[in-house]
Amino acid sequence: MFTEDLGAFLQTSDFAVAATYNGSTAVNVIQDAEYLEAFGVAGTNPTALGKASDFVVPVGNTLAISTSTYTIRSSRPLDDGALTVLELELANQTLASCTVNAAGTGYAPAQVITLAGGTYSTAAALTVTHTKAISASVVAGGTGGTPGAVTLTGTTGTGTKVQATGTIGADGILAGALVVTVAGDYTVNPTVPTVEPVTGGGLTGATVSLGLGVLTFTISGGSYTVTSPTLTQSGATVPAGGTGATFSAATYTVI
Repeated sequence: MFTEDLGAFLQTSDFAVAATYNGSTAVNVIQDAEYLEAFGVAGTNPTALGKASDFVVPVGNTLAISTSTYTIRSSRPLDDGALTVLELELANQTLASCTVNAAGTGYAPAQVITLAGGTYSTAAALTVTHTKAISASVVAGGTGGTPGAVTLTGTTGTGTKVQATGTIGADGILAGALVVTVAGDYTVNPTVPTVEPVTGGGLTGATVSLGLGVLTFTISGGSYTVTSPTLTQSGATVPAGGTGATFSAATYTVI
């Protein structure tokens, strides 16, 4: 019945949807329950209808539709065998990777960030391993500086120290806005990030306040039935302090 024009039958402009078979192959399937019932395809488990040639030995493989990934538990031919009915089961997935979209502020290495996004039985969590400076502002302008443009360097913490540019006034005091030029890479944060002593331009006693965001992290992937490519922080970090970090380009693997 369908062998002559399966491409037209499985158009995404009608009832079909785009899917990914076994992690890499683009296929079109029909998962519309009401439409499938018209073909006598119904059941309590999720079901999809596709071209038999796309699913030669499908059992045990995966089918990703939108943000859900399914394991194919069984298959059977429909009508003349040009189509196949796939019995599906939601697969549990774990977060494999993501990237920092917004670094947030107030973070420190060893803080744990629980993530929001998707549907899960256990949410993924990130443990911050390195931080960077995302902002700097003058706390104390110090004295004795050489008037003009100045490059300031942080003095405490473990790792690459932050650098920022600013201006020393005619009175030898640091004042005005600062621009972070080297974000740094900290495995231990500056001792007191809100009062970080800095050097540069001959200043004595100058301090700045640093906003520290997430640079790198490790992942505890959780268990998801519906995934999300973007993730945000859920609740407070442990220990508390960091806020505002978001993550994108999340990828998942079936577990």
